Amino acid sequence: MILPFLSLASLALAQTQLNAPFTSLAVGFKGTGNLRQTYEDIIEVKLGFELDATTTETIQPGDFFDMVIDGMVMTSPYSFEVLDSLGAPVFVVSNFEGNSFRAAATDYFLENAPQSIEGERCV
Repeated sequence: MILPFLSLASLALAQTQLNAPFTSLAVGFKGTGNLRQTYEDIIEVKLGFELDATTTETIQPGDFFDMVIDGMVMTSPYSFEVLDSLGAPVFVVSNFEGNSFRAAATDYFLENAPQSIEGERCV
C-alpha cells in the first residue's frame, strides 16, 4: 500500500513546466451588442495550438504551462479541456489566481503513442 502511494508522490513532485504550445490567438465579444462593454458581455477566446511528436513523447501527466490574461478582465472560477481531434482530453485548464490559468497534462500522454497534436479551442 505504501509503495503505490510513494510512486504517486514522486510523480506529483516530478511535474515539469512546459512551453505554451499556442500558435494563434483571436479574441471577440459576445453579449449585449452595445458599444460600451458591460458585465453581461462574454469574451470568447480562440486558441490555436500545436505539439510535435518529439515534444509529446516527453510530456507526463501533471506537466503544465501557465498563462495570464492581462488587463481589466473579471474572471470567475473556470476550467475547460483542450481536446485532440477525436475529443480526448489532452490538457485540463483552470484559473488558479484571478486572471492566471494553468494547463495540466492528462493521462493522454501515457495512453497514446507520441504523435503531433494540433487544433483550435474556443473558450
